Amino acid sequence: MTYVDRIVRLKVELDDWQPSIWRRVEVPLTATLRAVHDVIQAVMPFRGYHLFEFRADGQRFAIPNPEWDGLRDKTNFAKAMKLGGLSDRGIAEFGYTYDFGDDWRHTITVEATAAADPAMDYPRYLEGAGRAPPEDVGGIPGFELFLDAIADPDHEQHMSSCAGMAVPSIRPTLTKTPSAPVSQSSPAVAPWARLPSRRAGGESIEPPGVGFAGGMVLRDRSHVD
Repeated sequence: MTYVDRIVRLKVELDDWQPSIWRRVEVPLTATLRAVHDVIQAVMPFRGYHLFEFRADGQRFAIPNPEWDGLRDKTNFAKAMKLGGLSDRGIAEFGYTYDFGDDWRHTITVEATAAADPAMDYPRYLEGAGRAPPEDVGGIPGFELFLDAIADPDHEQHMSSCAGMAVPSIRPTLTKTPSAPVSQSSPAVAPWARLPSRRAGGESIEPPGVGFAGGMVLRDRSHVD
């Protein structure tokens, strides 16, 4: 059985935030790390405005930049490394960072590999919890301030924060599979709402309906093979 016949189940979790913001997806072993970046952008969701990198087995995978390589460690092409290659090395966990300003770091855990279901399309979103931070919010400190502002109608930044809470246009498009309809709480359609606070002992302000239902699939497969 080749990589084409197998998929990997990944859990993607935002670091340093509680309650946890996470997603679970199934991706072909033929997918490159560049394709995994696209999947993460779609299911969190982020808007793809910024650069990214993966860290696996002591190596950096991203879009090569001579200036970066001259100052720091060597960059390997994210499009040149497939999930099957990481699997061959026995890598069960690796890192993903999006937006080097806000510095959204994620831990990606390889939970299982399995035979692909010929009746399913991949990559496929399964489940998750918590809404991802908005773009350019200012990292974890800015996200906390954002949550405070949208939770308090009397906050001086309440109106300006709420004005930016529209759901972004997602590319690649997330659509439903025939066997699992997309609910109104799925990442593609869920409205921005009061999000859970990370502060120790803080009250979770995630409202009902922000959880996610599975069965979504990425139709744009241009980066998978």
